[in-house]
Amino acid sequence: MSRFSLSVIIPVYNSEKFLKRCLDSIFNVINSDDVEVVIIDDGSTDKSAKIYESYSDKNILTIKTPNRGVSKARNLGLEKSHGDYIMFVDSDDYLLPDWLNYFRKIYDSKIDMAIFSTHYNDSIIYTKKMLVESCMGFSGSELDSCSIMHLGSKFYRKEFLTRQKILFNESLINGEDMLFNVKCITKSQSIKLFPAGFYVFTDNNPHSSTKTFGSRLIENEKNFHTEIRKEVDQKVFAKALTLSSANSIYLVANSLVLAKEPHIKEYLAPLIAGADKKDILPILANNTAILGTVRTVLIKMLLCDKINIAIFLIKLKRIAKKITYIIHVRTLELVL
Repeated sequence: MSRFSLSVIIPVYNSEKFLKRCLDSIFNVINSDDVEVVIIDDGSTDKSAKIYESYSDKNILTIKTPNRGVSKARNLGLEKSHGDYIMFVDSDDYLLPDWLNYFRKIYDSKIDMAIFSTHYNDSIIYTKKMLVESCMGFSGSELDSCSIMHLGSKFYRKEFLTRQKILFNESLINGEDMLFNVKCITKSQSIKLFPAGFYVFTDNNPHSSTKTFGSRLIENEKNFHTEIRKEVDQKVFAKALTLSSANSIYLVANSLVLAKEPHIKEYLAPLIAGADKKDILPILANNTAILGTVRTVLIKMLLCDKINIAIFLIKLKRIAKKITYIIHVRTLELVL
């Protein structure tokens, strides 16, 4: 048994606006010495260091590196952590007060991966195929609402990660968390889902890779689909892989909108030109319920050269999402 039961790994890059909220949500409920927080400062140039250094009286390990990207930061955190279990938290997100209670409930079970979500239906038995498809976003079940592709609200047994040599792909700037979770699901011997949630995702970090890069994001999508095909049976997951390829066009368009990129059409051109429309369009038509009507229509518009209209509608969709998020957070605060 390790000195710590849990290591919370937090990559930090210029997070001064959100970091205190994140750290307080973790430390405010820790009432023992068996939880450590591992901060990897990925070359911050703001006052992030001053904030995390103010917690020096806590079980906190801080490592400063040049800016090398979130995947390298997380991998370094895994290497330097001492906990039996690992939890990843982004510095602009935060945890609800009952997060530690949920960890205590799973600790003695020694499961490889624990997934928490309020959308999970514990009356259904899910197969690994369903979990992988959900991780890719295309199971067509309530699992698609469980954020299985993300790192939040999950605990990973470190011995399992080490034995299976599961790390983050450092060549990717987006989708690295989905690929990591697909590896965990396919290689694990024990996964358990719990109908509860404790992780609050935010969308406030201007340094997010999907808000910063243009041409690198296009290349990333190509690399991601090459890597994901190495991890799954391409025949078994043919539909999910096709939907993922189609969805990547929408995701890149959405990211370019977030980045306020003025040349979106030019960036999207190579992705659209490389898409097999004869294969994609029929699958889109038969799986509208999985992607949702709005996203399916937007993808069809992008594929059929109605890019300007699609971009306008994506901008409207982003505004609606922001309003929904604000309402959700305010509701949580009132409940708590």
